[in-house]
Amino acid sequence: AGDEAPDEQLAPAPGAEIALRGATFGTAVHDMLEHADFGAWPAPDEPLSEANRQHVEKYLRGAGLALPEGRPRATLLEQVGGLIGACLHTELPGIGPLAAVPAEHRVAEMEFMLGLGGPRLDRVLALLRDHGYATGLPESRQREALAGLMNGYIDLTVEADGRYFVIDYKTNDLGADPAAYRGERLQRAVTDAHYDLQYLIYCVALHRHLRHRLPGYDPETHLGGVHYLFLRGMRGGEAPDGVFTDRPPAALITALDATLGGEA
Repeated sequence: AGDEAPDEQLAPAPGAEIALRGATFGTAVHDMLEHADFGAWPAPDEPLSEANRQHVEKYLRGAGLALPEGRPRATLLEQVGGLIGACLHTELPGIGPLAAVPAEHRVAEMEFMLGLGGPRLDRVLALLRDHGYATGLPESRQREALAGLMNGYIDLTVEADGRYFVIDYKTNDLGADPAAYRGERLQRAVTDAHYDLQYLIYCVALHRHLRHRLPGYDPETHLGGVHYLFLRGMRGGEAPDGVFTDRPPAALITALDATLGGEA
């Protein structure tokens, strides 16, 4: 919008200074979040406790990452701990901060297994195209990408005010420019990495889970959507940086479920 503050008035993306990169670092951060005490973690502008620092170091070392010694190590632990704090203390639409969500209203690493094959795959791809999804992936690669998403784990599912949300943590480095973690550029990062395919499958898995376990379940009412959290850009509080949100149409989720062999 025309009244946005120029990007140069904002500090660089908070995670730009963290030298650790790649899938191993991403796994370590996921493990930190899976086992963190959400409510006891400080906001990004507050110092870490010794227990917080030990938590960060435990999972970095457990992933096999080499850590510096002395002051550089202490700085790195504070930086990574700040990522966790920003993730847990940013206001998410429909939820609020994850730090305020009681443990009984969230489930980490929910496993799912969906079937796919034969003519159903063509129908799934047609549904995605009809609803404007998977536009960043050439049709020749859509089959392979979908097949690889049929089994897995959802980082976090959250219930808030009777609605259920999919949360996914991302440690992708989109650069130092904070604008990369907002608006159209963040949307483009999601589609370029084919995360829209991923979260649609997650929504189908959540839909099936709720249909079998929640009395009076109605997808239009109970499916809250998805929040993909790009931790390197998140700032905490009400800042939207690093938060990608979508609420796929319930009609699409139920159609995908039926096409994939789910019950009516």
